[in-house]
Amino acid sequence: MTMNLSTSTYDEWSALDKVFLMQRLWSENIEYAVPTSNLFSDFVRLFSKHNQLNMQDLYVIVAWTVFFTIFRYVAVAVLIPLATWLKFKSKDRLKFSECSSKFISYTSMFMYEYYLINYKYPTYRYVPGSHWTDHAFDMEVPADIKLIYLAQAGFYFYAIYATVCLDIWRKDSLPMLFHHFLANALIIFSLSLRYHRIGLAVLYLHDVADVFLEGTKICTCFNNREKTPFWDTMCTLGFLGFAWIWFFFRLYVFPNLVVFGAGYVGPRLVGAHDHFFFMFNVWLMILLFLNIYWFHFILKFIYKAVVGDMDTVEDIREEDEDRLGGESGEESPRGVEKSPETTLNGHVKKEAVDEEKKER
Repeated sequence: MTMNLSTSTYDEWSALDKVFLMQRLWSENIEYAVPTSNLFSDFVRLFSKHNQLNMQDLYVIVAWTVFFTIFRYVAVAVLIPLATWLKFKSKDRLKFSECSSKFISYTSMFMYEYYLINYKYPTYRYVPGSHWTDHAFDMEVPADIKLIYLAQAGFYFYAIYATVCLDIWRKDSLPMLFHHFLANALIIFSLSLRYHRIGLAVLYLHDVADVFLEGTKICTCFNNREKTPFWDTMCTLGFLGFAWIWFFFRLYVFPNLVVFGAGYVGPRLVGAHDHFFFMFNVWLMILLFLNIYWFHFILKFIYKAVVGDMDTVEDIREEDEDRLGGESGEESPRGVEKSPETTLNGHVKKEAVDEEKKER
C-alpha cells in the first residue's frame, strides 16, 4: 500500500540531530510487502524489463577497472623503492604501497562525492524523500553522478582482483572479498534501476572512513621505522578519527538515512517496485551487518589500548590480535609462505628480509 508523504514530514526527517529516525520504523504500524514464492523469477523478469544499463556503460566500467589495475602496478613500482629509500621495515614496504594506492583512490573519489552531495545535490544528504521523488526507470542519470558510479563499479571489480592477487592476505580478507561483490551488486543494481540518488549517499557515507583507515596505516609505516612523538600522535589521532567516522557515518547516518529511506520511505513513494525493494533492502542490511562486524574489531582495538595491551597503533581492522599488538607476525599475500626466500609480489626480496633480521 502506497502512502503519500508530505513535505513537512521530509523536513522532520532532515533533522538527524533531533529525531532518531529508526525509532519510527519500530514505533509505527508499517505494512511490508510479503515476498512470494516467485520472488526470484519475478525479480529477474522485471529487472530485465527495466534495466537501463547499456553496453557503453559496461565498456566504461571495464576501462575504469583497467585504469585502477594499471595505477596499482605503477604505484607499487614507484612506492616500494620509495619505501626502501625511506628505510621502512621490510614488512611495511608492501603495506605502504598498498595503503598509499588505496588512499589516493579513496581520497579522490570521496572529494568528488563530497562536492556532489554537499554542493550539487545537498538534499541527498539527510532527506530520505529526495531520493525517491519523481523516480522513473527511464529517468536520466546526471552525467556527474554517472561518472562516479561507473568509476566506483570499475574500482570494485579491480578491488576483487587486488584482494585475491595483490593485497596482503589478512584474516578478514574473505569478508572483504564478499563486501566487494556486494558493493558492486548494489552499485550496478542501483544504476540499472535509477536508484542512483540514494546510491550516491551510500558511496559518500562509506568512502570517508576508508580515507582515514588507509591514511592511518601509512602513518604506522612511518612510526614503525622510528617511533617518534609526532608519528605516534598522528597514528592515535588518525585511529580515533577513523573510529568516530565509522560509527557516525556507517552505524548512525547510514541506517537512519539509507536503510530507513529504502525500507520505509521508498516503498511508500514508489510502491510498484516491491520485488526490487525487497532485494535492495536485503543487500543494504547485509552491508550494515558488515559495518557492525568490522566495528567490533575497532572496539577490540580500543579495549586493548585502554587495558594497556598495546602501547602504539600498529594496524587496524585485523582479526589477528598478535598483529594488532605489535610485530609478532608478518602479513603475506594469499598463498605465499613466509620464509627468507619469499618474494612479496615480486618486490620484497631475501635481502630485505635479512636486513630486517639485522635490525631486530
